[in-house]
Amino acid sequence: MREVSRRAQSTHHAPYHHFGDRAAILATLATEGFSQLGQRLAKANCLAAVLGYDAVLRASARAYVEFALEHTGVFRLMFQNHADNPLSSPELAANGLAAGPNSLA
Repeated sequence: MREVSRRAQSTHHAPYHHFGDRAAILATLATEGFSQLGQRLAKANCLAAVLGYDAVLRASARAYVEFALEHTGVFRLMFQNHADNPLSSPELAANGLAAGPNSLA
């Protein structure tokens, strides 16, 4: 958290003024990550009508891997085991489902 605060040019206590605790900060990061990944996958899905499903599959795979490479820490956070994870929240679950395979039609 100190490194995040340093990069944001704030004190290391500043995030706790906006979030209840560390778990809330991490859950927000994961939720935002799922939202961004879902947007990338939705954009890839738009290719279906024009280019077909093979193009959607390739574009979706590319979007997924690019997101993982660009946001490695958030990506790891998003996909850690949530069964016993204090980061689990309804909003996190909803964004995770929205970015999942059912988002492809």
